[in-house]
Amino acid sequence: MTDGTTRVFAWKEGARIEVRDLGGEIVIEANAAGLKTLAGHVLTLAQDGTPDGAHLHLEESNGLEEGSVGLVLERCDDESPPLPTLPMLHPNPATNSGSAMFSLPRTWNRP
Repeated sequence: MTDGTTRVFAWKEGARIEVRDLGGEIVIEANAAGLKTLAGHVLTLAQDGTPDGAHLHLEESNGLEEGSVGLVLERCDDESPPLPTLPMLHPNPATNSGSAMFSLPRTWNRP
């Protein structure tokens, strides 16, 4: 509950989420249920009436796979510089999957 507003963060059955720090980048690896769970968490934080600063901690002890580094999802409505334009994910119709590789510039920092 934040500022009298209750938010429910639901987990899909069978969700598996692993977060790894590879030094220069963070990898979030998840099965379909895990990705739907993360999407739901992000949409929950995006709901109207959710205050700035509302956040959710994900750790080994509360949903992430063993060996994962912690992950914090936080709502921040303050003005900040725009993120760089990233390539779109284009699924491969033959396999019904897709991938894209991109990097955020290391110089981009939230003020």
